[in-house]
Amino acid sequence: MNMNVLIYFSQYSTLLIGMIVVTRWIYPYLSSKTVIGWKKVSFGLLFSLLGLLIMQMPLATSHSLHMDARLVSVALSGIFGGPWAVLITAAVIGGYRLTLGGAVIFPLGALICTSLISIAGYYLRMKYVRWFIWIAWLIGFAVGGKRFYGLS
Repeated sequence: MNMNVLIYFSQYSTLLIGMIVVTRWIYPYLSSKTVIGWKKVSFGLLFSLLGLLIMQMPLATSHSLHMDARLVSVALSGIFGGPWAVLITAAVIGGYRLTLGGAVIFPLGALICTSLISIAGYYLRMKYVRWFIWIAWLIGFAVGGKRFYGLS
């Protein structure tokens, strides 16, 4: 197994664990009814920060392509924060991706598709609270399958 892949996944795992800790620390302050709009904005900003950090550590493939897992932050933003959070996250990550140059159509198309899938996941989470764990698995397979079959 390539050692770069192990380093790559350990960096992402560390980022995700750090994000969980920060979100768990901030969430009680955002749970009150008076700041319900700020909750969605803060989720969007937190997951934007996660996506930007992920994009700073791409994995270089053998064909001199760069791969990262920025779509994970977009999917999580939509599922937990809702449409406004995913709009903020997609705008920040998409804007940064545009400034990097290179191929733009496929990465931004994947960003839009993942945003729409995560918004659907948010509404499914709100409607079917009991079945959300199974819905989350299906959304994960949809995002991963889209990536596996070369749609991003």
